[in-house]
Amino acid sequence: MVLPEPWAAYVRQQKALSETTSLSDRCWGLESSLIDRIEAIAEGRAVSAEASDRQAASAARRERHRRRILAMYGPTAFQTGCPTVARGLEARQAIGNLARRAGRFDSLLLLAVASGVSPATIAERLLMSPAAIRQRVSRTRRANDHLRPDEAA
Repeated sequence: MVLPEPWAAYVRQQKALSETTSLSDRCWGLESSLIDRIEAIAEGRAVSAEASDRQAASAARRERHRRRILAMYGPTAFQTGCPTVARGLEARQAIGNLARRAGRFDSLLLLAVASGVSPATIAERLLMSPAAIRQRVSRTRRANDHLRPDEAA
């Protein structure tokens, strides 16, 4: 049985996802691409297999970047998988230090990016350009690199 193009590409990506043995950036990328493909089919939009593959690779890169930022600047209590009261307090202190050093706006910007909010979404909410948001995040990260926890170094 031959499936029509939108579904044939969906089945190919679904098979690739089902053959993975661990949760990885690639898995997140494939999942994102599958969701986008289903939405496109429901809306009647055409999505080529190449565009879908690019979207999967892009989503995987975003996930790698998000995890890297979270490891560097995110709360240490959530990095270990075993949160304790002491680690929660350490995380709160680290976030407080970042807020005092970087300023409330920039620290909230870093935490939003670390939690997975895209610069485009942040830019839309703040009526700024995505490039300006990315630049501000980059400058804030560089200026506060010395606050990075030792475990993520």
